[in-house]
Amino acid sequence: MHYSILVPVEVPGEEENTDENTVVKGLIETLTQKMNESGKKDIIASIYRDRLYARQSTFARNVADAVDEAMAPYWEQTDNPEYLEFWKEDDLEEQYEDDVEDCYKTPDGRIVLGSDLNYKFVIRDGKVFQRRAGPCHHEMRTKKAKKYKALPNYPLKKLYKTLGEYAEQYHGYVYNEEEQGYGYYSNPNAFYDWYVIGGRWPCVFLVKDTCEEYSPGERYRDKEETSAPEGYIWVSAARKKDVEWELMMKLEKEESLKYYEIYKQAFIEQKLPEDHHGRIKEDGIYGFDYVYYRKDETLEEFMHRRCLNRRHIYPPMFYGMLKPDGYYSKDDMRHHKKTKKSDIDNAMCRKMDDFIGGLDDETVLVAVDIHM
Repeated sequence: MHYSILVPVEVPGEEENTDENTVVKGLIETLTQKMNESGKKDIIASIYRDRLYARQSTFARNVADAVDEAMAPYWEQTDNPEYLEFWKEDDLEEQYEDDVEDCYKTPDGRIVLGSDLNYKFVIRDGKVFQRRAGPCHHEMRTKKAKKYKALPNYPLKKLYKTLGEYAEQYHGYVYNEEEQGYGYYSNPNAFYDWYVIGGRWPCVFLVKDTCEEYSPGERYRDKEETSAPEGYIWVSAARKKDVEWELMMKLEKEESLKYYEIYKQAFIEQKLPEDHHGRIKEDGIYGFDYVYYRKDETLEEFMHRRCLNRRHIYPPMFYGMLKPDGYYSKDDMRHHKKTKKSDIDNAMCRKMDDFIGGLDDETVLVAVDIHM
C-alpha cells in the first residue's frame, strides 16, 4: 500500500550551487534523450531520472538529505542497531520437535526442502510432477520428475540435526547471548519499506511561481499533473510561510462542489460520466474503498465527509505525519471496526491543523509517498 504523509524538516538557507544544478539538469536531459531514442521502457533509467528531478536545486537536495535523516529511524529494513530490537522465539524447541515440510530426495541421495524446488516440481498424491512441462506447460510425470522421490510431511528434525541448525538454516534466526535464545532483530517503529518525495502525490503544496525554495519531488512522467492557477506552481516541498493555504482550500472546495454536482446528477440518471469510475448502488456511488456520493446527502454533508467544513484550517492532504515523538496516522484512530471513515478523516484533519499550526513558518513541509 502507498500513503502520502507529511514530514516536516529544518533546512537552513543556502546559496544555490549553480554549477551542480547545471550538472543535474544535464543528466536529466541525457537520460530522457536516451530513453526516447531507445523507444523502450527503461525502469532503471526512469528511477534515476525521477530521483534527479527531485534534486535539481541545492535547496531540493538539502530537503532530500533532511528527509533521509528524519525517516531513517523508521525504515523496516534498517541494519542500524540503534533502531533494532531482538525478538526471541520462545517456542522454538517445540517447533523443532513437531515441524514438518514436504521434501524431495534428489537423484544423488540428498534430501532438500520442498520450498527449494517448488518452482520446478510439485508433489501430488505422493508423487513428484514437473511443473510447466511439455508444449502445453502442464504438470507432468516426466522422466526428470520420476528421478525424484516425494517425502510428504518430512520431519525437519531429521533434516536438521541440532536446534541451532534448524534455527539458523531454516528460519534464519540468530542467537542472542543476553536473551539466551534464538530469534530475530526488527525495527518496532517501522512504518515503511521505501519512500520517495512526491511520488504518486507530487502536487500537494501550492506556491507562487516566484518562490525559489521548493522541491518538485519525484514525479512519474506518465501521470497527468494537476494544473495550477496562473502565477502559481504545485510542489512537493516548501517552507510553511510560502504555501498558499487559503487559495489551496478555496480550490479544494471548488473542486469538491463540482464533483458533488457531477455525482448527484449521475445518481439521478443512474449513469456515470465516461471519465469517472465507480459503481452505482441503491444507496450511492462507490469507488474501490471510498463513497463518492450518498443518496440524498446535502452539499454540507458531502463537504464534511471530504474534510472541507468550516472548522478545518488546512485542506485534507495526508494519511499520516512524522512528529517529533514518532509517526502518527489514521491507523491510530481506528478504535474499532465500525469507526466511520469520515470520522477518522476529520479527526486526522483536526490533528493536522494543530500540528501544522504549531510549526515555525520557516519549517519545510515535505509530502512523502511511503510504501508498506
